[in-house]
Amino acid sequence: MFLLIGNILVKNIDIRQTKFNVNVMSKKFSKKPSHHLQEKKADHQLGPVSVDKDGNVTLRIQAKPGAKRNQISDFNEEAISVAIASPPVDGQANIELIKYLSSVLDVKKSSINLDKGCRSRHKTVIIIGSIPSIITEKIMKEMENYS
Repeated sequence: MFLLIGNILVKNIDIRQTKFNVNVMSKKFSKKPSHHLQEKKADHQLGPVSVDKDGNVTLRIQAKPGAKRNQISDFNEEAISVAIASPPVDGQANIELIKYLSSVLDVKKSSINLDKGCRSRHKTVIIIGSIPSIITEKIMKEMENYS
C-alpha cells in the first residue's frame, strides 16, 4: 500500500496496523478574527454605513414610501430613514430609492444594488466603488438641506 503525505510518498504501509491521527478543529479553536482585526473592522462601521468583505459600502436603510417628496429624514445608529415619493407597488419605491440615492451620493445608478429587503421597509443597499466617510458626509449634507 502507498500513502501520499504532503509531497512524501510512503511505501509498504499496512493500513490495518497503522493508526492515523486526524486533526479536527473543535469549536473552541474556530477561526475567529484576532483582537486587532476586530478593531480594524470597527473603524469601517459608521452607524448604518459599513464596508463589506469585498470593500463595497453597505447602507442600512429604513424606507418610508408614499411620502410627499424624496428626502433623508434621519441618520441614527440603526438605519438611514429615507422618505420616498413613490408608492410601494410593483417595486416602484425601490426604483425611486435607487434613483434618489444615486443623485444624492453622486454615483451611477448601476453602482447601487439593493441587496436585501426588496419587499420590506428595512433594506440593505450596496454601493460599489465608494468610500464610507464620503458617503456619510454626502448623506449629512443632504439632511442639512431639508432641515
